[in-house]
Amino acid sequence: MRGPFSTPITPLPGSLFHADPQFLTLAKSEYVPRTGANLVVLGYDDWDDWFEFETTHTVHVFDGAGQQFKIGGVKIGEAGQKGRRPTLPREFSKLDEKFFSVGLTEDFYKALADLGLSEQVLVGLNDLAYNLDIFERYKDERVATVSLFRTVDSDRIINKFNRLAHGNAELTDYAFEYVLDEEFSSDDGAVITFDVRPNSKPPSNVHTLIGRNGVGKTTLLNNIVRSYVDSLKTHAGTTGSLPSRLRISSDDAGGSFANLVSVTFSAFDPFFTESTQTKGRYSYIGLKESLSDAKKAAIEGTNFDFRIKNPEDLTSDFIDSAQICLDHPKRRRWTQALEDLAADPIFEESEIIELSSSFASIEDWRDEASRVFRRLSSGHKIVLLTITRLVELVEERSLVLLDEPESHLHPPLLSAFIRALSSLLSAQNGVAIVATHSPVVLQETPKSCAWILDRSGNTARARRPVQETFGENVALLTHEVFGLEVTETGFYELLRKEVARVGNYDAIMAELEGQLGTEAIAIVRALLPKEKVRVR
Repeated sequence: MRGPFSTPITPLPGSLFHADPQFLTLAKSEYVPRTGANLVVLGYDDWDDWFEFETTHTVHVFDGAGQQFKIGGVKIGEAGQKGRRPTLPREFSKLDEKFFSVGLTEDFYKALADLGLSEQVLVGLNDLAYNLDIFERYKDERVATVSLFRTVDSDRIINKFNRLAHGNAELTDYAFEYVLDEEFSSDDGAVITFDVRPNSKPPSNVHTLIGRNGVGKTTLLNNIVRSYVDSLKTHAGTTGSLPSRLRISSDDAGGSFANLVSVTFSAFDPFFTESTQTKGRYSYIGLKESLSDAKKAAIEGTNFDFRIKNPEDLTSDFIDSAQICLDHPKRRRWTQALEDLAADPIFEESEIIELSSSFASIEDWRDEASRVFRRLSSGHKIVLLTITRLVELVEERSLVLLDEPESHLHPPLLSAFIRALSSLLSAQNGVAIVATHSPVVLQETPKSCAWILDRSGNTARARRPVQETFGENVALLTHEVFGLEVTETGFYELLRKEVARVGNYDAIMAELEGQLGTEAIAIVRALLPKEKVRVR
């Protein structure tokens, strides 16, 4: 079992460090060197805490290309420290386990995360926000309580600093609403609202639009995408702009989504292409690929602006995206997503989790990634490709739209996917809207995160569920969403006809040779007059 100090420091794929970083501790009279490479410098700072300890250092980083970055302040303590300053070595690749550190502000951790250097620098400094086992070991040391925790309390370290140290977003409450088209109305008037509350239980980062086929779920999602994309094209070069139909509010100054990701694997739904005007703000995950004029010319006889991807294209999409996810901090989030998917037994046996481990070369890794992906079923391929691309694309305040993911997935795999999606979005403070007709998806969200869409003729309506939905019985949710449509179709219709024709419980059971489940028996008894029901 790994101990709190056993995490290895190795240059990750895509890291700004081209080799294992080395650390240099400066004396009082020394200045930060002008040049360096793969180097972390601890600058001298004589700030003292209550005239007892001097633990503060200023961190500068030189990447593999020699570019310098000023990261910010850090405090370093030593177990059993008696002197004013810890006895840090002049040069080291990783501090001895008797030392421990903590950044002074959120910006310290954000700066490292932005550079993708969190793991290598924080592991090397035995940062106790990065590794909470170290925090638990040394939190009662006098140098910790007097100096390191002077301006940083335990709750801030455990919650906020720990999240930032691992490359996750700083959580904030926010809400948004979409102004419905004229054919729609809702419980909230002409809008549907979505609230995201960090650390809420159940999570509030996945919202559902549920209803029967043809009610307008896909149209509603497409209208949101169209409104967003049109706004980006209209305000090209303008940051923070949102279409008038899509409005976001929050407790801080932010007023926009970082980006929008549309996920649909239907070959028939409208396709909004990515362009230079939407680059970085809108992304599409699915079966279609837009065609340039040159590509269209190369495909004889085509008049389409897109083509349907083949299995080789999807394999390449997965490998390219997964390689990007090997970079820290995406690597940690991708590993977590793969572990969440392993709740599905096929994924658990597929060796996908091994893809986030180290390989001898990137060529060996790509070969193994291709082998693992090709062996999966089509449904498992779609889930793995989707969650991998979402790890690649999702940022703080990303809006993800998914159209009927259940079309390719059986219920256990669908549940595992929704849990992995929720975990990723919670970590990044993003949000998803899932259009579905599956009660299994509704079962994964609380009613405060669900809208039921109904339609009568040309008029559509969005309403909140009456009963709680999270973890509710699928049959009850089916009744809640589809109502009379359920009782007028399928086995309900057959049972109702048998009751009308036979009219006797024992005769009905004989007619159907006793092949009725508990719900079917309950329905027969409910449909029969009391004197015709014989309780066995």
